[in-house]
Amino acid sequence: MKVADQKPGVNPNRSLFTPEELAQQLRGKWVNENIAILIVHGIGDQKPLETLDQFARGFKSAMVIYGGHGINLQMSHQLVAKKSGDESYYWFDNFIRISLKGSDKHLDIYEYYWANRTENKVDIKRIFGWLRKVTSGAKKYYKQNKTLSTNVEDRSAFIDEKSGFNSLNYWFVIYVLGSLATILSLLVKVSIWLIKLIPFVGVTIADVLQNRMAESITNTANILGDITIYNEVNPRSELCHIRKDILNGAVKAIRFLVEPSDAAMEKVSYERVVVAGHSLGSQISFDAINRLTHQINLGELNGYNIQGNRINSAGTEILNGGKVTHISNVLNRYFTFGSPLDKIAFFLREQCEEDQYLRIQMLQNFHCFKQRTWNTDAAKQIMLTTTIVRQFDQIPWVNYYHGRDYVSGSLDYYHPLTNVQCNFPDGIFGFTHSNYWYSEQFFGDVMVNVI
Repeated sequence: MKVADQKPGVNPNRSLFTPEELAQQLRGKWVNENIAILIVHGIGDQKPLETLDQFARGFKSAMVIYGGHGINLQMSHQLVAKKSGDESYYWFDNFIRISLKGSDKHLDIYEYYWANRTENKVDIKRIFGWLRKVTSGAKKYYKQNKTLSTNVEDRSAFIDEKSGFNSLNYWFVIYVLGSLATILSLLVKVSIWLIKLIPFVGVTIADVLQNRMAESITNTANILGDITIYNEVNPRSELCHIRKDILNGAVKAIRFLVEPSDAAMEKVSYERVVVAGHSLGSQISFDAINRLTHQINLGELNGYNIQGNRINSAGTEILNGGKVTHISNVLNRYFTFGSPLDKIAFFLREQCEEDQYLRIQMLQNFHCFKQRTWNTDAAKQIMLTTTIVRQFDQIPWVNYYHGRDYVSGSLDYYHPLTNVQCNFPDGIFGFTHSNYWYSEQFFGDVMVNVI
């Protein structure tokens, strides 16, 4: 049985490559295989094609500045046909192809758009209920959370080396400030609606207020709404169905890129596939890769056997240079930026009663992609073995974060991966959650790892 390396250890941490280092590593270079990048957007008021536009522009700028390609770099908008959910008709997905004159290899960038699935799906009552449940749950399962933080030597505003989990700080930040942002957002919406009723100037004044004063408050409330929906684990909740819909869409988006493109299952569209997730999109993409692991183990991924090796329609393994091609050779890079995965692991994961030592281990086995063993006490009762093969644990994972980005941080609860401190200039109040999108240095660093 293949298992992940569960030895304790700190993930390596470095800074972004300097402009000089990026120029040295990227100057004159281009991809030597056809590569697809799937970017999963994060929380907030996202529009279709917005993430695709930002990511493609960032890559283009980085390759012009550090790669020195200039006018030789070409970009084209292309469509690809995909089957819909009922498999009876096709819809068309947009992607951007970046190519280089003189090279027959290209880099295709896709987006997975999910913001429409959460739009106006959660009201203020549900957000309050979710905040109460999360804060009370963290306090109830204090012992497990303390064990989790101790196992990875986590230190934050909520976790102290001597006293452990600070439930008061946690309650104030999550519940009080979260509730306050939600209430303020509601008041702002009502105020703007009333201001619009003022004759002649009302609409103009309301637009100014909405664009300036209300934006950060409204965004905070929208963020809470997205997090509330996607982290609903109660299968009886209608919000859980929205979560499943979002996750299933992400899995389909990845499968389209890694599965064979012909009836004989001899060919794939891309030699390599890269997945990237920003903010909550890192949780969605992480869950999608984990779900893909389950599908491989059950023989449900077209063109791959239960060992994760490429096969044709006859079930024969396909050799490349005398070696089999494993799924981790195809989907072989993962990037996260502005990721809250550590915070989600600590605060929002599904909790178990202390005596449920089998359920604890089943959940740890089920959520298997690069996840450390969070609860080591459960196995002391009896070690529960598993047949789940962790297919993607050795693919490189690079996590980009900023010390003043309150959403993200270095990731310690997963292994192995590399944390990269971005050191962006501070924005208003030091909040830098969106700065990744506007940094050629960040995209250059990503491109070094892609090439």
